[in-house]
Amino acid sequence: MFKLPWFFVFLLILSVSVSMAQSPSSAKDYLRRADIYFKQNNFNEAIANYSKAIERKPQFAVAYHNRGAAWFAKGNLQQAMADYSTALYFDPFFVLAHYNRGCARKAEGNLRGAFDDFDRAIGIDSSYAAAFGQRGIVRLLLGEEAKAQKDFAHAYKLDSTMKTQLEKQIREIKQNFKLSKVD
Repeated sequence: MFKLPWFFVFLLILSVSVSMAQSPSSAKDYLRRADIYFKQNNFNEAIANYSKAIERKPQFAVAYHNRGAAWFAKGNLQQAMADYSTALYFDPFFVLAHYNRGCARKAEGNLRGAFDDFDRAIGIDSSYAAAFGQRGIVRLLLGEEAKAQKDFAHAYKLDSTMKTQLEKQIREIKQNFKLSKVD
C-alpha cells in the first residue's frame, strides 16, 4: 500500500526534472535550444531563443552571430548585418562573424564592405579557405580578375573541396557579365 504513493512521488520528481530540462534557464541553454531550431530550419523559434539568450547575457557574441545567421536564412539582410556587427563589437576577432557579415554585404551588393569583411577574416585566420574564395568572388565582381585568381588558387590550396563550388559561382558571374554586355 505504501508503494503506490512513493511511485507517484518518483513520477512527480521525474516530471519536474524533465520539465526543467525542457525549460532553459541560462543563456547557454537558450543558445543550445536555438541552435536545434536553426538546424530544423525553424528560424522564427531560433531567433526567439537567441533573443532570450541575449536577454540573459547581453554581451553574448555567439548568440548575436547565430541570430544573425537565422535572419540571413530568412532573407533579412539588414537584421543579419546588425547582429553580426554587434557580435563583432563584443568580439572583434570573431572570424565567422566577419565572414558571414561579408556574405550578407555581398548579397546586398555592398562589394567594398564585403571585401573588407573577408579581408579581416583572412587577417585573423590565414587558413580560412572560404574567406579567400569569397574575397576572390568579390574581386571578380569588382573587375580585379588577376587578384581574384590568386585568391581562388590560395583557397584551392587550403581546401581542394572548394574548387567545384567556386567554379560554379565563377561561371555564373561570367555568364551574367556576358548577358549584361549584350543588353
